[in-house]
Amino acid sequence: MERIDIGSWPKSAERDRFFARSVGTVFAATLNAGATEIDLYDEIGAWGVTARDFRSKLKATTGDIKLRINSPGGSVTDGIAIYNDLLEHKTKAKVRVEITGVAASVASIIAMAGDEIAIAENAFFMVHNAWTGVIGNKEDFAEVAATLAKMDDSMARTYARRTGAGIRTIKQMMDDETWMNGKEAIESGFA
Repeated sequence: MERIDIGSWPKSAERDRFFARSVGTVFAATLNAGATEIDLYDEIGAWGVTARDFRSKLKATTGDIKLRINSPGGSVTDGIAIYNDLLEHKTKAKVRVEITGVAASVASIIAMAGDEIAIAENAFFMVHNAWTGVIGNKEDFAEVAATLAKMDDSMARTYARRTGAGIRTIKQMMDDETWMNGKEAIESGFA
């Protein structure tokens, strides 16, 4: 009988995924020249970096933060918690965000917490409405739709505060699932 390792992906499957994950979570915090450097190179939430994990690393820092992001996003609630924890940290020290690959979905919300937000010219920034899967009856679907609308409004207000763009403009960008390269993200006020 052949042994099959169900804990790993076949190499062909890894190439075909839009956001292929590297093996293991890539989330590290190191002290460098008096500032803490945090690499957030994974999904946000239970399948990657949780808000709890992020907060524990953040609590261990005392000075400025350099947060590098390369994330497809993930859990809205974990992302909002990370964003809020970074805002709290900003009362004590400076937070610089550097988008090195992609800040998509809720990872783009996390980026909004920076005092400075830099993005590589060939990196990407994406905003869209929250989404989920649901099983249930029509009342369940209506309840979930109402909750998603609240999440969308919360995220839109976060983007609008940071960019200075009107809330209607931001909501339209989210409805359209807007992808921006580095130059476009800067021109739109996201970086």
